[in-house]
Amino acid sequence: MGRAIGLGAAAAVGGALALAVVVWVLVRVPAISSTIGIYIAAAGIVGIGYAVGEAVRYGSGQKLDRRLRYVAAGGVFLGWLATAILLPSFNVSAGFLGNPVAIVGLVIAFYVASSRVRV
Repeated sequence: MGRAIGLGAAAAVGGALALAVVVWVLVRVPAISSTIGIYIAAAGIVGIGYAVGEAVRYGSGQKLDRRLRYVAAGGVFLGWLATAILLPSFNVSAGFLGNPVAIVGLVIAFYVASSRVRV
């Protein structure tokens, strides 16, 4: 269980860093509007959910357990918080995290992550 938690947390923070870099690059491109950026960020959150779910599954030795769903969901939330912390350090507003589209992306990320370790 400890290895699953560790790998899930590493995947969440690594995914958040990658998402922050992608959002930072997209903010610099003048042709991309902010609404498209919101959808790309929401898709990035879903990608973090997939990565966390796979990391938790791999860390558990491919075992499926109900408790691992909570670990995966906690990892997604950690990735969400890490993204909120990292974006201002890249001089990008973290206001998209409160956007309804991004929240729908977060809910989908919870589902994706937990479905990777579902019994």
